[in-house]
Amino acid sequence: MVYRLIRKHCCEELSWERISEVVNLSPDYLRKEFSEHYRTTLSRCVRDFRMEEASKMLRMTNERIGMIAYKVGIRNQSYFSKCFREWSGMSPRSFREKYYCIDDEKDII
Repeated sequence: MVYRLIRKHCCEELSWERISEVVNLSPDYLRKEFSEHYRTTLSRCVRDFRMEEASKMLRMTNERIGMIAYKVGIRNQSYFSKCFREWSGMSPRSFREKYYCIDDEKDII
């Protein structure tokens, strides 16, 4: 349940305190159980989900990279680019150039 909650709200500001209010468990207990079960931290999990969302946007839209960063909850484009490079092994721009999917269906009509 906690994992799904994090995934659903990954583009928002999340903390163990906020999550614990929703699931009615203590923040310390949640942190401990989560890290033992998933072998990661909340911040790493949130960042991975944000990068996954950003990669979808980079592949499927022509939205500006700065706007994509903002939409996934990262207000600093330089930090976003750094995180994305660590996550994917390439810059957001390079990723888009390699994986951008043009929607040819709308051109058929």
